[in-house]
Amino acid sequence: DPMPASIVQALEVLGDYHITYSHENALDILPGGVSKAKSLAHLAQQYGLGKENVIAFGDNINDIEMIQWAEIGVAMGNAHNRLQVVADIIAPDNTDAGIAVVLEDLLDL
Repeated sequence: DPMPASIVQALEVLGDYHITYSHENALDILPGGVSKAKSLAHLAQQYGLGKENVIAFGDNINDIEMIQWAEIGVAMGNAHNRLQVVADIIAPDNTDAGIAVVLEDLLDL
């Protein structure tokens, strides 16, 4: 979504930054180079895992990069529609044990 020019100008004083949205009307401003996807990649690397070993679950716009990075990106059934569009799997709602349902299915439990 285009950022109003007044906000872009105000943010220029921060230098390098990354913007995402946790909700339609909530702007998340992070230090440059920081995102959920990069944090997940770093964590996977610490454990000696490649992205092919990662399943990521999310429910909002700020999870898009993360579920796109993971080998399997899962949007919860109650997730924002912009996240559901890019997900590999749509899980049941978080109130319906959606994560457990997907893991049991993927791991044949």
